[in-house]
Amino acid sequence: MKNYLIYIVTTFFISVLLVFVLVLPAYKKLQTLNAKVFEKEVSLQFQQEYFDKLRNIADKVEGKEKSFEKIKSAIPQGNDLASLMNYFQRSASKAGVSIESISPAIVASSQSKKIHASKINLIVSGQYSNFKEFLAIVEKSARLIEIENIDFQSPESGDPFTFNLSTKIHYY
Repeated sequence: MKNYLIYIVTTFFISVLLVFVLVLPAYKKLQTLNAKVFEKEVSLQFQQEYFDKLRNIADKVEGKEKSFEKIKSAIPQGNDLASLMNYFQRSASKAGVSIESISPAIVASSQSKKIHASKINLIVSGQYSNFKEFLAIVEKSARLIEIENIDFQSPESGDPFTFNLSTKIHYY
C-alpha cells in the first residue's frame, strides 16, 4: 500500500509540475495572443468605420459634381484670355452690339495669393438697350467677371453709343 501512495503523490506532483512548466506558459501565451487579436479586431473595426465614412463623403462629393463644375468654370485654372475674348465677342453678337477693341491690362499679383486677377478693357458700340442686354449676358455668365467701370460717350446725330468697360476676371 505504501508504494501506491508514493506513486499517487509522485504522479500528482509531476502533474502539478507539468501544469506549471508546460500548460501555464502556453495558457499565458494564448491569453496574450487573444488580447492581440482583440486589439487588432478593434483596430480593424475603427478602420472599417473610417473607410465607410470616407465612402459616404465620396458619394456626397460625386452627387455634387455639377456644383463643383460650376465653381471650376466660375474661377478657372489659368488665364485663358483667348476663350474669354471669344466669350465677349459671342455675347456682344447675341446682344446686338459690336466690340470695337479688346485690350488686356496687366495686373500685378502677389505670389502668396492663390486667386489671381486679370483686367480687360472693352470698347463696345451699339444702342443703349442692346448694351444693357450685353451686360445682362455677362452678368449671367458662369465665369466670375466683375465690371469695374463703365464710361460712355453720347452719339453725334444718329451714331451709336460708345461704351468703355473695364472688367476684372479671376482665375487660379
